[in-house]
Amino acid sequence: MQASDKRLITADWHPLASGIVVTSAADKTVKIFDVEAGGAELFELPAVHGGLLANLTWNGDGSLLATSCKDKHVRIFGTCDRNTRLFRPRTHELAHSNEWQL
Repeated sequence: MQASDKRLITADWHPLASGIVVTSAADKTVKIFDVEAGGAELFELPAVHGGLLANLTWNGDGSLLATSCKDKHVRIFGTCDRNTRLFRPRTHELAHSNEWQL
């Protein structure tokens, strides 16, 4: 299993599904793998990140995946349809308030 030719930034195990891991790399890719199937790549999220990824995490049931990156945006992806969903704060300052745009 090779997530990218660039350095690996972060990885996180799926909270419920055995052997499923998500990775992000310095080339701004986010990929989901099944390590129990020999490291098979299940899919890659759309290339929408405008900066280096800083963090990613699943929600409690693994249906959503949140990413944050150096472009000061938080993106939430539905892991079933692989599309960006829910919200995208307009500025970094909104991350410190309750004024999120849904």
